[in-house]
Amino acid sequence: MIHLNPTQAVVVALVNLLPDSTYHVFLDNLFSSCDLFRRLRQCGHGATGTARRNCGIYKPLVKLKATDNTAAGSLKFNVIKAIPTADNQVNQIAWKDNALVLFLTTMFKGDERLNCKRKRPTTDQMQARPIQRFFGDEPVKEISIPSIAAAYNNEMNAVDRGDQMRAYWGLDRRVRRGGWKALAWDFLLEIALINSFILQKRGQPQWKPEVSQGSWRQRIINDLITAYTAESQSQQRFRAGDEFTPVSQHN
Repeated sequence: MIHLNPTQAVVVALVNLLPDSTYHVFLDNLFSSCDLFRRLRQCGHGATGTARRNCGIYKPLVKLKATDNTAAGSLKFNVIKAIPTADNQVNQIAWKDNALVLFLTTMFKGDERLNCKRKRPTTDQMQARPIQRFFGDEPVKEISIPSIAAAYNNEMNAVDRGDQMRAYWGLDRRVRRGGWKALAWDFLLEIALINSFILQKRGQPQWKPEVSQGSWRQRIINDLITAYTAESQSQQRFRAGDEFTPVSQHN
């Protein structure tokens, strides 16, 4: 049995909640480790994710990442290095983009590529100089990039869009609660609201779909008030001007 820390174990637990099937799991560097990818592979699932330097990835790749923003950085733009783990279960990949990106995967060999159009970056940081030399004076170029990077960006872009939607309609002040309370009162509530908005917009509801989050949230508020105001016993018993209900029941 492969041992996972509590953070990595969450990934396996969530995948196990899905309907029985084979999945390709994409995750960011908070969760990625060779052990997690081995466990997912044992469970019959593929995995791809960015990796941190301390996740147990091949040490020469860690060294490349550490020197990426210095004059000692040696990789040219769009160069990729792929090295499998000793047991040949997980592929470890370093790719030089604006910065050096580390990947772990059980789905890509590293030599797969596809063409896409890229804009010349505006950053003047040292680690971006190779890509600036590649572009020269051209503002846009068609580049053959690794398929692993294209797939990861495509899949994880949905997470970024979700974060943007949450941030736009987030709470005006931070909720300072511990552990599960912060999740229950902030993150999960926002996710439920956003998911319900998307489902009613793309589905076939019995009402005219709302086209904005603002109008959808206002509709939920109005419907909740309509549904529960008339039924509320407290509203009936403790309405303004109530002179007959004992004071002891007004708690």
